[in-house]
Amino acid sequence: MTGEGFDFICDLKEFHSHYQPAESYLSLATQIKAIVDLASEGSLTYDEGSNRPGTVCKMESQVGVLEARLDTTSYRNKRLYVRLFYSEPNEVELILLLGTLLKEDFPAGKAQQDVHAGICQARGDKWVTSRC
Repeated sequence: MTGEGFDFICDLKEFHSHYQPAESYLSLATQIKAIVDLASEGSLTYDEGSNRPGTVCKMESQVGVLEARLDTTSYRNKRLYVRLFYSEPNEVELILLLGTLLKEDFPAGKAQQDVHAGICQARGDKWVTSRC
């Protein structure tokens, strides 16, 4: 990923310390690629009530952001939920990757998710405004 994907790659670097050994980090990158491939084929499963990896839902707090769920991981005895935020702008035909998040269990994780979704919404709006 180049150009617009640079911020996304920087987000992934933050995950590196949470994924030991390195194979786990590579597994995360593989999962993200699989989600992106399925999204570009139109083959993702939308399921608002599921936490299964590979399912997608629309964010309640940000109308322009979709959330794809990845495998759950553990770090320092905490369960962390991995999320990929993206958008499908109406103005152009593409999948716009907006960010990634490791979030904690509810209720802290919900607050973390809403803040990050807001950042991702602003990131997507800025990208669309500057190019369309």
